[in-house]
Amino acid sequence: MKKIIIVIGMLTVSISLFALYERLAHPPLPFSSLAPPEVAQKISASNAPLVYLTEEEDSLWYAVKETRTDLANQRIEEFMASYGWELRELDGNGLFFSNSDAKIILTTQKWTKNYTLVQVPKG
Repeated sequence: MKKIIIVIGMLTVSISLFALYERLAHPPLPFSSLAPPEVAQKISASNAPLVYLTEEEDSLWYAVKETRTDLANQRIEEFMASYGWELRELDGNGLFFSNSDAKIILTTQKWTKNYTLVQVPKG
């Protein structure tokens, strides 16, 4: 009987440690259409400067593979410039772009130490 209790206890501890590791390795996402391990795999499999992740409600979500925020912002700026957008202002987590017809604000947030998420409003 003691062996069964010990085995069950060890299994419980193992499962709890695995769940904790997954939670720490992949923090929650600001969107629900993809799971954190899916996002991490999608980003690491791509060589693109910005990796398209998903579309939810009124936003498109991208990711940048950079540890430094200034380099992530630079990649975003270069990506947007290739579509005719010019960076007008950088304010905290907001990047303000404009072109001849419109203005757009992209917001960023650090997801893990290696990735920055970028929220692009639709429309």
